Amino acid sequence: MTGRGSRPAERIAPGQTVRPVRRVVAAPFWRRAIAVLGDLLLPGGLLVLIGLGGVLPVDVLPPPLLPWADHLADLLLHRAALLGRWVTLASGVTTAYLFVFYGLLGRTPGDWLTGLRLVNAAGEPAGPLRSLLRVVLLLPTLLPCGAGFWWAAADGERRALYDRLSGTYLILDGRRGAERNS
Repeated sequence: MTGRGSRPAERIAPGQTVRPVRRVVAAPFWRRAIAVLGDLLLPGGLLVLIGLGGVLPVDVLPPPLLPWADHLADLLLHRAALLGRWVTLASGVTTAYLFVFYGLLGRTPGDWLTGLRLVNAAGEPAGPLRSLLRVVLLLPTLLPCGAGFWWAAADGERRALYDRLSGTYLILDGRRGAERNS
């Protein structure tokens, strides 16, 4: 016996219910990009406040007359410890920000503004553990010039590398018709 399509119908025991299979469709790349830009404001603003508050020195900005190339060389050669502290702090703040919002709410403020949410392959909320896995995979895949994010622009399913590795989808909110029954 066959149902809709070419797959044979599966037998189920009496009393069992069958959940409909959902096809999850990832959000367009341009929405993801706008959401990321929105999300950069909150952790970036927090880092600026931390720097202005004196927790870490803010002397990573170049003096007005020093060219950028010279300043970068000076920063890397003579102030590597300071740069390392800023990179560690920025990574920690970003990881905490993404984990809290994705793990608890399924979306960041940038995602909320653009109508996106994070789900698993079944179209259900990704949950804290899968969200943590996504965040842990996100940072190393972004190191080579954001390659993990740009992957979504070329991917047939519009998924970033860290989404593929963690089994997540960033989709349009279901109220906007992002999920379709197959």
